[in-house]
Amino acid sequence: MTRVGCRALIGRGWAALGDGPLPEGVLAIGAVSHPSLFPRCAAVVHHGGTGTTTTAGRASELGARLRAEAAESDPVRGLIG
Repeated sequence: MTRVGCRALIGRGWAALGDGPLPEGVLAIGAVSHPSLFPRCAAVVHHGGTGTTTTAGRASELGARLRAEAAESDPVRGLIG
């Protein structure tokens, strides 16, 4: 993270990630509101669950573009609200 000049958050989750030593600029956190956090992030890397994917997409400029382009696509209509 230091090399690219940014910081990172690791959600501990049920696997208790981040319990060991972490590099500078990396912080392990507990439960957090994704809709509150994601808009403040430059990138979101996650497990790929539908709820987290939808929230990450809603929080990003890319997500807004994808929603606009996919608005007529039946397979994603239910995900984009």
